[in-house]
Amino acid sequence: MTEHSRSLSIEEEQELARSNKKVKDSHNATPVDSNRLPGSTSSASKFSFRDKLMRDIPDAYSHAFTYSDHMDADSESDEETEELCDGMAAICLSKETKRCIRAPWAKALIVKVFGKTVGFNFLHAKLMGLWKPVGRVDMVDLGRDFFFMRFSLIEDLELVLKKGPWFVGENFLSIRRWEANFKPSEAQVTSVAVWVRFHELPIEYYDAEVLR
Repeated sequence: MTEHSRSLSIEEEQELARSNKKVKDSHNATPVDSNRLPGSTSSASKFSFRDKLMRDIPDAYSHAFTYSDHMDADSESDEETEELCDGMAAICLSKETKRCIRAPWAKALIVKVFGKTVGFNFLHAKLMGLWKPVGRVDMVDLGRDFFFMRFSLIEDLELVLKKGPWFVGENFLSIRRWEANFKPSEAQVTSVAVWVRFHELPIEYYDAEVLR
């Protein structure tokens, strides 16, 4: 093979340069953010079905667990007391005092395993294994199968709320935010926040208002 045959002509060098430029430009191109339908998949996507749905319904989490300041909802004032029997005394707390004593419990949940009675140590070990919290979690047995969970880090609490639903064995774990004056003997589980999936839901129903 001659030296001339091994070398490229000027035209071939120019064509090679143009080809290399096209390849380089295609690698550096910014991907187009197409409007994908909820639940559609892509090999480059890092979002789950639920994440995509949450982006379409940004208030879903706040509707399920509203952590706004609910301590002021207590209408009891310093002067309001129930009628007392002889020998009983009433202690009145101001709303400011109530806010102070309730503030430490804002990052807390009340949980209950449906359909099964579980022991304190078993449930604590199970939940720590499921949730894997970074910070400290204090657990208290409130009685009647209700347990109080207080988180030192808000990130741990939000992870528990956003990554559910949770199950202990085959039993659903009911989660509710902490509430003032909670009494297990009077508590009624009237609603719970859970994730649901509608299999083969017709595409026209993927509307934020309809899904709400």
